[in-house]
Amino acid sequence: MMFLNELKPGMKAKVKEICIENEMLCRRLMDMGIAEDAEILITCKAPLGGPVALECANQSICIRRNDAACIQVERV
Repeated sequence: MMFLNELKPGMKAKVKEICIENEMLCRRLMDMGIAEDAEILITCKAPLGGPVALECANQSICIRRNDAACIQVERV
Protein backbone atom coordinates (compact mmCIF):
# COMPACT_ATOMS: atom_id res chain seq x y z
CA MET A 1 0.00 0.00 0.00
CA MET A 2 1.06 3.54 -0.65
CA PHE A 3 -0.43 7.00 -0.36
CA LEU A 4 -1.72 9.20 -3.15
CA ASN A 5 0.96 11.85 -2.64
CA GLU A 6 3.69 9.24 -3.34
CA LEU A 7 2.52 8.59 -6.91
CA LYS A 8 4.24 10.24 -9.86
CA PRO A 9 2.46 11.93 -12.79
CA GLY A 10 1.10 9.38 -15.25
CA MET A 11 0.57 6.67 -12.61
CA LYS A 12 -2.83 5.07 -12.07
CA ALA A 13 -4.11 3.79 -8.76
CA LYS A 14 -7.23 2.56 -7.04
CA VAL A 15 -8.37 4.12 -3.76
CA LYS A 16 -8.33 1.69 -0.86
CA GLU A 17 -9.05 3.92 2.14
CA ILE A 18 -9.56 7.58 2.95
CA CYS A 19 -8.02 8.32 6.37
CA ILE A 20 -9.13 11.95 6.78
CA GLU A 21 -10.60 12.88 10.16
CA ASN A 22 -12.37 16.00 8.86
CA GLU A 23 -15.81 14.66 7.92
CA MET A 24 -16.67 17.64 5.71
CA LEU A 25 -13.52 17.21 3.64
CA CYS A 26 -14.03 13.46 3.41
CA ARG A 27 -17.60 13.99 2.21
CA ARG A 28 -16.44 16.61 -0.31
CA LEU A 29 -13.85 14.22 -1.76
CA MET A 30 -16.47 11.50 -2.07
CA ASP A 31 -18.83 13.93 -3.82
CA MET A 32 -16.07 14.62 -6.36
CA GLY A 33 -15.64 10.89 -7.01
CA ILE A 34 -12.68 10.09 -4.76
CA ALA A 35 -14.12 7.11 -2.89
CA GLU A 36 -13.04 3.55 -2.17
CA ASP A 37 -12.36 1.49 -5.33
CA ALA A 38 -12.30 4.62 -7.54
CA GLU A 39 -9.55 4.73 -10.17
CA ILE A 40 -7.32 7.79 -10.16
CA LEU A 41 -4.75 9.07 -12.67
CA ILE A 42 -2.14 11.55 -11.43
CA THR A 43 -1.80 14.24 -14.10
CA CYS A 44 0.53 16.75 -12.45
CA LYS A 45 2.24 17.61 -9.17
CA ALA A 46 3.01 21.22 -8.38
CA PRO A 47 6.55 21.94 -7.17
CA LEU A 48 7.52 22.94 -3.64
CA GLY A 49 4.76 20.97 -1.90
CA GLY A 50 1.89 22.41 -3.94
CA PRO A 51 -1.31 20.58 -4.88
CA VAL A 52 -1.67 17.30 -6.75
CA ALA A 53 -3.73 17.34 -9.95
CA LEU A 54 -5.60 14.15 -10.79
CA GLU A 55 -8.39 12.72 -12.90
CA CYS A 56 -11.16 10.75 -11.24
CA ALA A 57 -14.63 9.91 -12.55
CA ASN A 58 -14.03 11.96 -15.74
CA GLN A 59 -13.18 15.07 -13.70
CA SER A 60 -9.96 17.00 -13.22
CA ILE A 61 -9.39 17.70 -9.53
CA CYS A 62 -6.59 19.37 -7.54
CA ILE A 63 -6.18 18.53 -3.88
CA ARG A 64 -3.68 19.64 -1.26
CA ARG A 65 -0.66 17.39 -0.92
CA ASN A 66 -1.25 16.88 2.82
CA ASP A 67 -4.80 15.68 2.04
CA ALA A 68 -3.40 13.36 -0.65
CA ALA A 69 -1.11 11.92 2.04
CA CYS A 70 -4.22 10.64 3.86
CA ILE A 71 -5.57 8.62 0.93
CA GLN A 72 -4.30 5.02 0.72
CA VAL A 73 -4.07 3.65 -2.81
CA GLU A 74 -2.96 0.55 -4.67
CA ARG A 75 -1.22 0.91 -8.04
CA VAL A 76 -3.08 -0.41 -11.06
